[in-house]
Amino acid sequence: MTLSHTMADPLVRHAAAQPGRRAFTFLRDGAAAQTLSYAELDERARQVALALLDATAHVTGEQPRALLLLPQSLTFIEALFGSFYAGVCAIPAHVPAANAGRNTAARLRSIAANARPHVVLASRATLGAREAVPELAACRWLAVDELGAASTRGVTVRARPDDLAILQYSSGSTGDPRGVMVTHGNLFHNEALIEEAFEHTPETIVMGWLPFQHDMGLIGNVLQPVYAGAECVLMTPTAFLKQPLRWLQEISRFRATSSGAPNFAYETCVRHAASRGCGDLDLSSWVLAFVGAEPVRAGTLERFATTFARHGFRREALYPCYGLAEATLMVTGGLRAEPFRVRQLDGVHPRVSCGVPRHGQRIAIVDPITRRPVEHGDGEIWVSGPSVARGYFGNVEATRASFGARLDGSDADWLRTGDLGRMVDGELHVTGRLKAIAVVRGVKHAAEDLEQTVDSACDDALRAGACAVFSFEIAEREELVVVQEVERGATASWPQVAQRIATVVTEAHGVRVDVVSFVRPGSIPRTTSGKVRRAACRELFATRELDEVHRQAFA
Repeated sequence: MTLSHTMADPLVRHAAAQPGRRAFTFLRDGAAAQTLSYAELDERARQVALALLDATAHVTGEQPRALLLLPQSLTFIEALFGSFYAGVCAIPAHVPAANAGRNTAARLRSIAANARPHVVLASRATLGAREAVPELAACRWLAVDELGAASTRGVTVRARPDDLAILQYSSGSTGDPRGVMVTHGNLFHNEALIEEAFEHTPETIVMGWLPFQHDMGLIGNVLQPVYAGAECVLMTPTAFLKQPLRWLQEISRFRATSSGAPNFAYETCVRHAASRGCGDLDLSSWVLAFVGAEPVRAGTLERFATTFARHGFRREALYPCYGLAEATLMVTGGLRAEPFRVRQLDGVHPRVSCGVPRHGQRIAIVDPITRRPVEHGDGEIWVSGPSVARGYFGNVEATRASFGARLDGSDADWLRTGDLGRMVDGELHVTGRLKAIAVVRGVKHAAEDLEQTVDSACDDALRAGACAVFSFEIAEREELVVVQEVERGATASWPQVAQRIATVVTEAHGVRVDVVSFVRPGSIPRTTSGKVRRAACRELFATRELDEVHRQAFA
């Protein structure tokens, strides 16, 4: 079979070269682990492809699209690669739980309305979602776990490098989800970039729990191991949220060498280790601990390295990196053997270096108003290179605004990330979000800086990395609001804790805090990658729908 740089090609190659090699181990809560070899995954993908080719035979004039309405499981992985084999664009989506809130159902309906899939790949357990999403009523539904073992002889890879591989819907930090059009060529380039940066080999053992519907979970924990011909151990996001230290326990048990998560996960592990202990861990096998998807905080990395050093964890394993779905996943990263670097850039918080552009990617730091490169200081991060996606599905205006940016005097297209950053000695330091600004009494403050300061004031009664700061109009003036989650079952003198938060923010930033709202665990809206959704939190504050423990207003 001729290979053509699609994401089906690595699986075809490894299934032929190492058919019995274990590709995935999936840890089911309370049950025995399930496994898939490369040969088994290849065969299951061909069976899914056969069913998809039949279900989409009527589609003409456009590439068929399949919504993957499947829980985190090996079945999802089979459906994903089956879509690749059939040349069908896969659309990962969260499965609404039976008791899911209106926001979860609304998000799925929004994705369905925008993506207009031709077929839904479901399971026996998720077929019932058909009634909850009228936008999918006209689709052909296939239960992947009920497909018969039909002969796949003659099933060949239909995908081409320029075909869409996935629609990666944004995690919804603001506005309606947008489907990023990621081609097979984009994926293949980014997987090569990650393999180069992380120095993955077939001997690598990846461990992950991030949701498959998020770019880091899908591209980093599912596609990257197959690209590298490695082995991957997976568990569910729910398992991590219930027992954060289980992530580290499974790294220890399976002798994983590569694993990572957003900053909040590392901070959560530090907190749980301090309050509950972490037992008999051996993290000496963990040589690459990547950190991304949200601002990387120097304090978190230092605390994690110090806390788990006695369990064999090495500081130089920490690997801050930067990326986003619109650039497929990864854009910059450092050298694996070198410790991460921290620089004091603005006198407020130390900034972590996220490394250098890799594998042909380019970065420009740009004044968002003049569209001219910024020589020194902060500007918007613009990206160009083969990993930059094609645009947003069905949204020409948004595609033009984000993917068709032009530097002053240049004809080349650039991706506007909406992130702020600074280059120092050729290395990228992410400093904030262009729109994550709280304007209080005419002065702009980076919300992330304020949240990090609040985080530094947290004690055992408050959850680390669980804070949202925003400005809000109260009595015809803009005031600063802090929303902070408390730990489960925590009790404290909340007025005193609120005063301590207000004091540290004022001392660090010279801005007065007007309201502190303490809310129950899990109350702050987050994206699938764990980022705080400030706009959604602000709306809940405005409508008094926050699940508050205590609200303190300062006169």
